[in-house]
Amino acid sequence: MSIFKLDINHWLDMDKWYLRYMEDKANVLSKYGREYCDWIPGESDDACQELLDMVVDHLTKRYPSLFRRTAIGVDNLVTGESMDLRTPLAEHPLHLLARLAKEDFYIVKQRADGQHYLVAACVPGPGGFFGVREKMGKPLDAIHTEVPYYFEKLKVSMERWFARMKPNDPVERASWFICWDHELLCNGIYALGPGERVPADTSYLKYNVRVCRQTLRRLPQSQAIIFSNHPIFYSIEEMKDEPFVPSMLKKVVLEGPEKILKYKGFEKFDDHLIPYLDRLIQRQIDMGIIKADDPLKTRPAYPFADWYDPAEKHTGRGYTNPIFLREGATAPQP
Repeated sequence: MSIFKLDINHWLDMDKWYLRYMEDKANVLSKYGREYCDWIPGESDDACQELLDMVVDHLTKRYPSLFRRTAIGVDNLVTGESMDLRTPLAEHPLHLLARLAKEDFYIVKQRADGQHYLVAACVPGPGGFFGVREKMGKPLDAIHTEVPYYFEKLKVSMERWFARMKPNDPVERASWFICWDHELLCNGIYALGPGERVPADTSYLKYNVRVCRQTLRRLPQSQAIIFSNHPIFYSIEEMKDEPFVPSMLKKVVLEGPEKILKYKGFEKFDDHLIPYLDRLIQRQIDMGIIKADDPLKTRPAYPFADWYDPAEKHTGRGYTNPIFLREGATAPQP
């Protein structure tokens, strides 16, 4: 599953887009309610409460200037909201979580039959077609029905890996696709109908790589597994000087496995995007960033080759998004 050990300091991230995420999540939940935030009463209660406690503990310790514990709960100093966390809670824990963390959360529990089932989820920003209500109470097989190659390659190993997962072994991974907007609920690529393609006049400057940063960890008390998802948008234009990034995007869009290409909707924009990527590739060759005969491979530094300093990996500075650090750089506008 291409997973990495999670540095727990970076379980829940904060960045300049925090308020935008909070506003979008509130709008989705207000409009759609339990379609994107649902739970199974009784079976999920302990896990939802434990997750809320863990998130509050993490945020107040990791970001003490942004979140502060009070005698009755927690203050969100970014939004100005004070939360009363005394039990019984006035609201469901998932609703409170949605106003604290940018991440979407899925809660999975193992039942007597050995399979893992979705018992609660708050997912205001899936980016595509994931509806919580239709997946609630379903096993992993049903949740991953649309995922390419799940049954052929992932099904058995995923169930076994979930069963063995320990609370002190959190991991992270990333999934990505290409879009031309910053919509959290449903990006434009998934709004296109069968046979539709991205409009020919779409500006290349709008194209983004939407990276869904995902983490998995087991709660120590309820033993539920928590899957979190946090979308991050990287403008392709802003990444044009990252060695091999345009080349790797082109290779994946044109040569990826057929089912993956269809699942990610690459067929809806490939003929429009490839000429742009070709120009960026030639630009890197002309500037000496890469050579035309260089073997195409991922750079050894993670995730960007020209900014990550291993000496900084324990300070937090090495993880700052370079797009917003470079002199004169402009953040992509939503």
